[in-house]
Amino acid sequence: MNEPSCCLYSLVVDFEAAGWDFVIAPKLYDAHMCSGECRLHHVGRSAHSKITSSTTKNAVSGCCHPTEYDPITLVYMTQEKELKIREVPGMIARRCACA
Repeated sequence: MNEPSCCLYSLVVDFEAAGWDFVIAPKLYDAHMCSGECRLHHVGRSAHSKITSSTTKNAVSGCCHPTEYDPITLVYMTQEKELKIREVPGMIARRCACA
């Protein structure tokens, strides 16, 4: 069975379940994730990926991974019991590609 090509999928993160119990809000958020097949001829792969995979004996397909991210704003409690609001970069995957 063929896996779909590299795509962005929903991945809901529960901060408490992830061990981030200091986060007050949001309790959950959609971090998204990248998954899918990366064929050797996949459009969007870098020139480096294309040339190295074509010169190896056992050509390995690329890896589907995030290439763009968005931040998320968190309300959290510090160890000193201070309430803080912070924009944390790189928390939401927005685009995927093969490399």
